[in-house]
Amino acid sequence: VKVLDARGLETSVTYDSVKKLGAKGVIPHPKLQWPIDVVAKIEEKDTIAGSVFTTSYTYENGISRRDGPFERRFAGFEKVTEKIPHRTIVYYFHQGNETNSTLGETTDEYAKIGKVFRQEVFSATGQKITQTLTGWTSYRNGNRTMVLPTQEIVMDFDGDSTAASKAFSYAYNQQNGNIEKYTEWGRVVGSENGTFTDLYGSGAGADKYVTSYTYAFNPQLGLY
Repeated sequence: VKVLDARGLETSVTYDSVKKLGAKGVIPHPKLQWPIDVVAKIEEKDTIAGSVFTTSYTYENGISRRDGPFERRFAGFEKVTEKIPHRTIVYYFHQGNETNSTLGETTDEYAKIGKVFRQEVFSATGQKITQTLTGWTSYRNGNRTMVLPTQEIVMDFDGDSTAASKAFSYAYNQQNGNIEKYTEWGRVVGSENGTFTDLYGSGAGADKYVTSYTYAFNPQLGLY
């Protein structure tokens, strides 16, 4: 697929099937029951200057679910790698199958399918620059399920295995999903499994900030 806009930017999108045979005849994605076409490469070309910006994607461990005779669903890929000039970004997704706590995944379930729980950014030399772990929580309200981010740990690496980490948490109204409290924990000690320890606590020098939200409420005017 190729698109040329009025500014002279030509965008080409290349698709591929993830069910093609892999190395030495190994079939990739053995838990994926049907072929899926995915974006393999996006190429953006400046037809005036001649420069080209290429983004490529690779996909791992795609699965499909069959939860009954009439319930079939593509549950996404466990890992997607995006490569751009000078950067590689790796995304890990919930698939509603099992919890990979080693990578920081928390309580995997059907409603969380497609949510990114871990993102890693690497330099062109393969050095990890940043890592973000996101904890998702599902709230059931009647026949509806809301899935909202309740915790985030951002880890910045300085060239070795140590990282400067900060954390954030969110609390919601479980009936309508409105955020009620946002906590900035400041500097923390983050772990690969998605937990953290506050460095300064609540004493002198604490860098924790809490923001609380209240909302207008008037059912007669439709404000809930």
